[in-house]
Amino acid sequence: MTNLKCGCALLFLVTATCCLASPEPLSYSFLEDQTEGEFSVRATLTGVPTWPGSALAEIVFDYRDAGNYLAAQLHRDGVGFVKVASGKEHRWGDLVDWKPPAGQPLHLTLQRRDWRIALLADGKVIARAYEHEVAGGRVGTGVRGAGLRWSDVQVQPVEPVHFEDDFTRVSGQGGQWETLAGQFGIKRSKTVQFKVEETANPFSFGARATDVALTAAGYWFYDSYRASVSVRPADAGAVGLAAYVQDAGNYLLFRLASGEGGETARQLVEVRDGRRKVLASAPGGYAVEQWYRLAIEVCEGRCTALVDGVPALTARPDAFGQGRFGLFADHCADAQFDDVLVEPAPGFAEDFSVRSVGKWRDVGGRWVTQHAGSAAFRRKLDPGASLSVGGSPDWRDYEYSARVTPGDTAGIGLCVGYRDERNYDLFRWGGASAATANQQQLVCVRDGQPTVLATTAAKLDRKRTYRVEVDAKRWRFHVSVDGHQVLDALDPGLTGGEVGFFGEGAAGARFTDAVVRFPGEEAPLPDVTEQFTREYTMNTWAAPESVWKRDAQGVTWHTGVFFGEPVVELPLPGAAKTEGTVRLCIHGDGQSLDSGYTVTARSPADGGRLQVSLQRAGTEVAKGEGSLQPGAVLRLSQSGPFVLVTLDDQLLTHFHDGDVLPGRRVGLNADWRGVGLQQVRAYSDHLLDNTFSSAPIHWWAGRGVWEVANRWPCSPGWSWFCGVQRGEPSSPVLWSKEAFVGDQVVEAFAAVKMDVMPDQGGYRHPSDVCLTLCGDGRDLSSGYSLIMGGRNNTATLFMRRETVLGEDPKLVFTKTDVRGLDATGLADFHRHWFHLRIEKSGGHLRAFVEGKLAFEHDDPQPLPGGQIALWTWNNGLMVARARAWYQTAAGWQACPVMPRAVSADGPSKWRTDAGPPVALVSGFESGLEGWTGKDRPEGALLSRDGSTAVEGRHSLRVRTAVSGGDLRVWAGVQRFDPAKFPR
Repeated sequence: MTNLKCGCALLFLVTATCCLASPEPLSYSFLEDQTEGEFSVRATLTGVPTWPGSALAEIVFDYRDAGNYLAAQLHRDGVGFVKVASGKEHRWGDLVDWKPPAGQPLHLTLQRRDWRIALLADGKVIARAYEHEVAGGRVGTGVRGAGLRWSDVQVQPVEPVHFEDDFTRVSGQGGQWETLAGQFGIKRSKTVQFKVEETANPFSFGARATDVALTAAGYWFYDSYRASVSVRPADAGAVGLAAYVQDAGNYLLFRLASGEGGETARQLVEVRDGRRKVLASAPGGYAVEQWYRLAIEVCEGRCTALVDGVPALTARPDAFGQGRFGLFADHCADAQFDDVLVEPAPGFAEDFSVRSVGKWRDVGGRWVTQHAGSAAFRRKLDPGASLSVGGSPDWRDYEYSARVTPGDTAGIGLCVGYRDERNYDLFRWGGASAATANQQQLVCVRDGQPTVLATTAAKLDRKRTYRVEVDAKRWRFHVSVDGHQVLDALDPGLTGGEVGFFGEGAAGARFTDAVVRFPGEEAPLPDVTEQFTREYTMNTWAAPESVWKRDAQGVTWHTGVFFGEPVVELPLPGAAKTEGTVRLCIHGDGQSLDSGYTVTARSPADGGRLQVSLQRAGTEVAKGEGSLQPGAVLRLSQSGPFVLVTLDDQLLTHFHDGDVLPGRRVGLNADWRGVGLQQVRAYSDHLLDNTFSSAPIHWWAGRGVWEVANRWPCSPGWSWFCGVQRGEPSSPVLWSKEAFVGDQVVEAFAAVKMDVMPDQGGYRHPSDVCLTLCGDGRDLSSGYSLIMGGRNNTATLFMRRETVLGEDPKLVFTKTDVRGLDATGLADFHRHWFHLRIEKSGGHLRAFVEGKLAFEHDDPQPLPGGQIALWTWNNGLMVARARAWYQTAAGWQACPVMPRAVSADGPSKWRTDAGPPVALVSGFESGLEGWTGKDRPEGALLSRDGSTAVEGRHSLRVRTAVSGGDLRVWAGVQRFDPAKFPR
């Protein structure tokens, strides 16, 4: 489905005159209605062959009266902005060099955003300025000089960008996409029939590009956004994302080529009038038939490209400045796009190389932007304590960093959450007084009164340059210097605001490379198709309550093991005046709620308030209360050393613990009518949870084709993520892209794909549903593996690499032949989802099948970690859900490039050996001598081995590129007449 927000209005002109003192008063033509909030103004200016020296054209905006407004001015020799306040005109900086086109219509756009202003001319940003006062007022145009004329003036109200599309619609419906080149259309698997309500992820958007294919959506006035998409190129060529799309020949492009792209596989490109200009490039092409998550972010003249969430390229184009977003393919015969998301990109990156009028405001003393050779920076100019601030007062939950060189300044720092000169938060290092010298401090300033929240001793080297990073999210305020965390504090009053530089003492401190990021957050828990939650055969993995188990004491514990920073959320009943009590626990031991951090929340009978008590290991450490609204969400969470209790956006209470409890379980107990396990959500930042309801961007297809497919050909419609192998035998393998190190718990719900009709029994080889962890991404025998129904369904095995740690011949699949089975019998195998789970804690390993402990082993030399694999042998594998709770993430691993079998390196050179016995002999002394793996994708890899020859110097070495590969080879014997063979 698609979701697109837009406001649109066209306003009409009326005429008025502004009578400010000037060489010649301008006569303004105003649009009829006033503007509010963010907007863009489009207009066309027609000139004369050469502008006279006194000629002037203005777009006036935020006009309240003749003495208070803003204006963009175009002169013959430049362009700039002015502010008129209380009848006095102030220019923002000097004119920007610019020459109007002689005698040509000039198409202009003025962008007025929360605090940013930009002027665009004929598809190029020509000037920027910043104004922190609230936007609003009338819009108009004016000219001075014969021959200049405004026309086609219109105002476009602008809302924050939000667009989503998962392409859930029938073929032929393109939604809001406009195809500008090539072919695009709704795509579904050729091998599947399904109903939307019975499938995990039914549709994608396909591209066919014999040359260039481009489709676009959105609106012309989109300017600061981040567009992301999942893409699976099925062929060599290139795919990508476009931004600021004007038409088929004008846009910015993030282009990702196949592996053949080499050093330029990743490119940021400006396409103008169909010609490409590479702005930035790097190696790192895609692997065919694998899914990737691509993103392009444009904001304030900076363009950034990301692959799988990792920044790949950055450039600073001044082209276009606004426009739609698009999907792209280039000479790629088949590409799938899915899960498009476009959101605002409000952050900025400031290196001071481009003049930014009004972007930074000085508080308490003067600052100046300076250049020294190739370096540019913001410099403290006056003695004393002062700030230079910028950004939006609406910013919240962000990361802010900058490089700072103290110089002669005694104290330096970064400011966040700036509301005004009396209210902000500050990281301060050093200072003019003995009390602050060589001290790092986190300071909260409220109503002009500073409070030190945290402090530590640290010598400030004034000759060094430091990278300081401040993370200010959800009341927590922590700082790193050169990558090392130094201070951490919680400020309940930190609700957001601008950022800034701080200096105390003499002039001289320099700041540059300031970056503000708003990290996008993935949904902590995946979507589940609603119909799946209603099916009793799927309730072990689809029902929200399936992860909760009640113990003998009546406490309910989550089956997960929560590493990292756990969160548990519970929506409270919507009925007013409902009395109840609920207890939520994180970092518990799975035995008692009093073992962890527990919040006890109570609502009295008259309702309206929620009282909370926070306990650490059974002892109360904090309490609070807040206003209770129907449906409010109670949340218990950890953030660094802090435990937080919140109710919606209210911070009810918190506790700082320098020694965080070691438990990893989440539990609850509720005595509150209307509270059910279906509403409880528990997760952490160290959790991978996939139902494959969206594109499988967290996984590599190691072998086979992985896509949504029918589980039962006799009942088409029910479809899940599935792996099948081309040819025989069918042995698909799915690897996690990310590697995990240390303790971890991995589980999967999987089944064998039905491969023959019911009258033939339904399954040719009902066996081998397998889970591996700590693998190397290539070889299934490199990790720990749980193999259910192995050895042709004669046993279930638990293995460490190639060593069997445990074997159970009784644990096998039953009722695998569907002929003659009733509904109860079909539920044992045919309709069942098998639950496999491996827990690794140090060297202690436990393997579970169907929720019961099957194997337990202590490994004296535990494998340190690696990737997860889901796989089967001689089958197709259906996967409904896969989860991993992990101690440490080791990063996303590159897709291994599998070597291909090579052709024979020459003609057959067999010789005749007179014997006895008489024989044809190949000694491999001159090469492979005609032997080959037939160039098959997973065929045998052949080479000569100089260490194992029976005779002579060489033998033939045969190996596979992947686990389970095909070892068949062809001898390459030439045709001969056996009758003439010597005897």
